[in-house]
Amino acid sequence: MKSQEAVKLRNYGDLVDRYDALLGRCFDGGPAGEIDRMPVYHMTLRGDSPAPQRWLLGAGMHGDEPAGHLALLEFLEQDGEKLRGRVDLDVMPCINPWGYEYDRRENSDGIDINRCFEEEALEEVRLCKGLLESERFDLFLEFHEDWEFEGYYLFEVRQEEMNRLGPALIDAIRSHGPIYRHPEVEGFPVMDGVADATPPLLARHGIGSKPLPLWLFHAGVSYHTITSETPSKHWDADTRIATHLSIARNCVELLTPA
Repeated sequence: MKSQEAVKLRNYGDLVDRYDALLGRCFDGGPAGEIDRMPVYHMTLRGDSPAPQRWLLGAGMHGDEPAGHLALLEFLEQDGEKLRGRVDLDVMPCINPWGYEYDRRENSDGIDINRCFEEEALEEVRLCKGLLESERFDLFLEFHEDWEFEGYYLFEVRQEEMNRLGPALIDAIRSHGPIYRHPEVEGFPVMDGVADATPPLLARHGIGSKPLPLWLFHAGVSYHTITSETPSKHWDADTRIATHLSIARNCVELLTPA
């Protein structure tokens, strides 16, 4: 049941206006369904012929992590048209609109969507799987925030033979603020801000496919995932947005050299 104590703090319609403006420029797509009577968008960017790589971009899984939304929008607005032909994009900018409006991690029923991708009952999960389970992406890049820690870190999930992106991405944002210094996060070993997860390590942890990036990886939908985590309580909003934006742009430079 929806919390009776919830207070609306943001207007999801402001994001929708920006999505619609992108659709009027260089993106295709539009609302793919509704959650809590609010449209959930799926947008695409394509050139005249397939680009060398295809990426899936996401933010807004947790409603109390607004910098990810805003960074993703800035990236699409400022860089989208320049990427046409260099990389094909699929974008799911927010599947938790209620959480965004009420600044809640969970959806309107108090469920953390990002722990439910092994299930079929949740409406948000069904929507994502219906759109994505038959697709294939070279990279899934998503933006999150973590209120618990002072430093930035990222999760990198990859096949063992793939080159690591994480260390270069960390180097690109060192000037933004402290890097996470603890030896682990959520049970995964961390070195210099990178939690590097390959199939043997995932199997040892028994984490399964509950989070979206691991479902995408195990289902063969995405071969490489980067989850960017800015410290929401210790960095100001502008710094968090700029950090996510830098991560996205450096992924472009590292994976799709001009």
